Amino acid sequence: MNSESTSSKPAATENSSTTAASDTGNQQLKRRQEALEVFAKGDDTKDKELNSELSQIITDVAAIGATRYRWEQLRKLLIHKLKRVVGKYRETDPKTGEVDGEAFEVRYKRVLDFME
Repeated sequence: MNSESTSSKPAATENSSTTAASDTGNQQLKRRQEALEVFAKGDDTKDKELNSELSQIITDVAAIGATRYRWEQLRKLLIHKLKRVVGKYRETDPKTGEVDGEAFEVRYKRVLDFME
């Protein structure tokens, strides 16, 4: 009888730690969704810095290849990130040439048009 109660304790501990990890993951997801909603509602996102929650959303989507976020909100975040990265790239190397026989500006505009 003692061995039965001992063997059930590790399972209970394992289940509680799995539940705690799941709760933490759900809380993180909820915080990220809320941060994305606030970001997407803003009109002046052009000069906004991305906070850690927003940056983590991009990392999550890249890591899992799927999204748990509303596309309309995520799209705004991705466009914002793309514009910032390309802007920084242009500051360091303003002579952007052709990419596979196509002018960089033409390709960049096409990507933005597709996303917007």
